[in-house]
Amino acid sequence: MTSHHGKLIVLEAVTNFRVVVQQLIALHLKRQRDHIVRLRRQFYTRLSRRLRRNISVYRRQRQQLERDVATVRPERTPKLVRVVPLPQDVPLLREVGLTAAFDNDRLNMLRMDSETFGLVCELVKDELLADSKPPTLDDPPTLEMQVGIALYVLGTGEEYRIVGKKFDLHFTTVRKYVHSFCQALVKTALTSEIRMPTDTNGLEAVIKEFEDFVGIPQIVGILDCLHVAINQPTGDTKEYLNSKGWNSLVLQAVVDRKGRFMDISCKHPGKANDETVLLQTSLYTTMEDQVHPFDQPRMIDKKAVHPFLLGDKGYPLLPWLITPYFPGKLSSAEYSFNVYAAKARNVVGTAFERLTGRWKVLDRCLNANISVVPDIIASCCILHNITERCGSQYKESWSDCPSVDDATPTQPQWSCGIVTTEGEEIRNHLAKYMASNYPKIDEDED
Repeated sequence: MTSHHGKLIVLEAVTNFRVVVQQLIALHLKRQRDHIVRLRRQFYTRLSRRLRRNISVYRRQRQQLERDVATVRPERTPKLVRVVPLPQDVPLLREVGLTAAFDNDRLNMLRMDSETFGLVCELVKDELLADSKPPTLDDPPTLEMQVGIALYVLGTGEEYRIVGKKFDLHFTTVRKYVHSFCQALVKTALTSEIRMPTDTNGLEAVIKEFEDFVGIPQIVGILDCLHVAINQPTGDTKEYLNSKGWNSLVLQAVVDRKGRFMDISCKHPGKANDETVLLQTSLYTTMEDQVHPFDQPRMIDKKAVHPFLLGDKGYPLLPWLITPYFPGKLSSAEYSFNVYAAKARNVVGTAFERLTGRWKVLDRCLNANISVVPDIIASCCILHNITERCGSQYKESWSDCPSVDDATPTQPQWSCGIVTTEGEEIRNHLAKYMASNYPKIDEDED
């Protein structure tokens, strides 16, 4: 009887084990199917972006080929036909300085209101007038007309030839207006409009805005990079080819809580990763040497913490550059810190979106000499700060992608594994501070 009872127990145990194994196999197969579905979606999404990008590149190459072919055709007797400008555009710019308030059409053309436009004209007035030659035309363009055409090109991203036809100007004249405007704006406004805090009061104000926003103390700015697409330059073209296969120039930026740029660098080729760009900029020297006012620590739960920048996983973890924890087996405090840090880093994503939305020239391939491109990028950053500071309207439709030319290419992603001991200690201390003073966020609640 005892032997029979033992057999029944073994049989029941085997049956239960078989059921458990079958359930585990079924769960494993379900996870595999879900994983395959996610991979398939990611593949289709990347393929779609790459196709849109290839179509855009093909169109530009075709346009360039057509222009090259046109230059080798035999010369023809020029026709005495005057190009008629589009009536809806020229009057808008010719009267732009006479209008108290901009209507919707002028706002779309110049990407700013009338008061901000007047401020921009005043900034570049002396430089542009000093650089201008004596007028030889019956109706020479005014300062407002030159600035307006430059802003129109930067805002719409249209080619110089197309803009020239609209305003009855040769494309070289349009190009001169744009380049002269950008050089003048960088010369007169770069250091005044884009700058890190220079005194204790300014630094504390920036830190307080971030602390009120996400709770993390001592954040002085968010650091990130944006690759700006450019046409293939002459010379050593491999330097400008990024990891996604398209030519670019890297814009490194630090933004404050309001999404305004406090520091920029836009001279590094697309081949450079985030870490390399940072090491070769003055920002690294300023923060590494703790130049005043960044040399003033604050006691956070009995530990001195200096002002620091917040970056993503593409940057090294340093005492003054805090990055999120890498995904894996994270504690509740570590996961919560990542969530709060991600909320803060959204500020720079919004800033880049509004920058490229308002100034479409950055969202298309910059068709300019590589020596001029940094001035164009810097000018757009300056104009971004001016329009944001003056409260000039931003239309959400500017962020839309109505055509293939406006399709934003996939940004390169980097992962830096450099972790310093002091940086890790500060990050762990901040994570404990946040866990003690703010609600913890579980992974299933995110």
